[in-house]
Amino acid sequence: MNSVNSFDSGSKSDIMYLVVTIDQRNYTHICFHLIYAVKYRMMIFEWRDTMTHYMNLASLPFEQIKSGTKTIELRLYDEKRQAVSEGDTIIFTNLADNRQITVRVIKLHIFDTFIELYRSLPLNKCGYAEQDLDSASPDDMLTYYSKEKQERYKVVGIEIEVI
Repeated sequence: MNSVNSFDSGSKSDIMYLVVTIDQRNYTHICFHLIYAVKYRMMIFEWRDTMTHYMNLASLPFEQIKSGTKTIELRLYDEKRQAVSEGDTIIFTNLADNRQITVRVIKLHIFDTFIELYRSLPLNKCGYAEQDLDSASPDDMLTYYSKEKQERYKVVGIEIEVI
């Protein structure tokens, strides 16, 4: 499928912007951005292939993502997660049995702390059951990330959809 997402042109001070997306079986997403600024008589080409990232999960969050009840994965915003962009794919591997599931990144929600993240994001989409929402705490993330690591990095809620 080839598509032109947007095209606009106007006066000399306007920017002409063209985005072409090539999609082959929802696995390869190649975006080509052509920006021509008439005002400055310059052309800028930006090319970015979407990337595939690999992450591990315990069985419960793996099954929650597979079923669609968990649509936001919580992680440190370390170097590995800083490489993730909207539109990328993530292949999650279940640590118990090595099954895999592929998801597309819809949005990155970046916060300074898990406290801010827990106040801002819907926790029922982060893997908490309705009956556990009242007891949900940012300290729950200490199971996965030490206080030192949490202080060193920001945190991210990776909003995803199964593909």
